[in-house]
Amino acid sequence: MGKVFLDWEWPAAEAALRQAIALDPGYAFSYILLGNLLSLRGAHDEGQAAMRRARELDPLSATNHAISSQVAFQARDYSAALEHARQTIVVDAGFWVGYVQRGQAYEQLGETDLALEALAQAARLSSGNSKAISIRGYVLATRGRGDEAREVLAFLQSVARAIRAALCLGPRVRGPGRAPHLSHRRSQVGFLPRRSPVRGPRGPMRLHVGGAPGPSELTLPRGDPRGDAGDG
Repeated sequence: MGKVFLDWEWPAAEAALRQAIALDPGYAFSYILLGNLLSLRGAHDEGQAAMRRARELDPLSATNHAISSQVAFQARDYSAALEHARQTIVVDAGFWVGYVQRGQAYEQLGETDLALEALAQAARLSSGNSKAISIRGYVLATRGRGDEAREVLAFLQSVARAIRAALCLGPRVRGPGRAPHLSHRRSQVGFLPRRSPVRGPRGPMRLHVGGAPGPSELTLPRGDPRGDAGDG
């Protein structure tokens, strides 16, 4: 996997994945990685064939269907991408990636409202994943809804500033209350409601995901000594 995602050594990565498949032809995840790799290299037919085999081996994997959607999308087969996204959601209605795939497929098919609805659902389910939000901003911008797109951009910029502060790579974000830090989750950097929201001069600063109800708050992990700064 490192040869694909870190080194971009495409031929070596493909050789390693094909060797993995030869050693264990029943392991679906090898076909997922190979299918995505082939798609990224422009071998779309081979990539989709590999994804088809992954689905045959593990038809109840939401990940298989979601990556199948991405591979079809990269092949510009947007109808197939939409169908794979639908299957993703059938298998796991709470898997936010399926709604991202549905949203970007709908956007290419000219269904703007459906695209925005799917992307808002992805943002809700993922607690504000930046990919879901940024694609939504792109859709708004390309449809001439500049003010809304700029609101999305401003939100993403505020998140980036908070991340820099939390990683001590930039100035600390301070108000009368506590400095923000991040709650890490496996699938994204999440912004989850806890007891100590970021505070500004007028009280808690709540960052809203565009189109999604309810606040997402930047919070401190328990026991972080920097969380006590400003408390008195």
